[in-house]
Amino acid sequence: SGRKAPEKLTHTARQLLLSVEFEEIDEDVDRSYMLERLKDPYRGGKIREEVKKLARELRAIFAP
Repeated sequence: SGRKAPEKLTHTARQLLLSVEFEEIDEDVDRSYMLERLKDPYRGGKIREEVKKLARELRAIFAP
């Protein structure tokens, strides 16, 4: 859409995420970071080719 995602989630967005119920695979893992930001921190490495291909296909469908 060309819009820039905010650095931090708004209170409303955080509350919405907290209201969603899902089955946790590993309840001992702290996933609080998922309630802070939309963008994951850079972890190094290259983007896999299959991910790039999928992004191109989705872009062609939704933003021709």
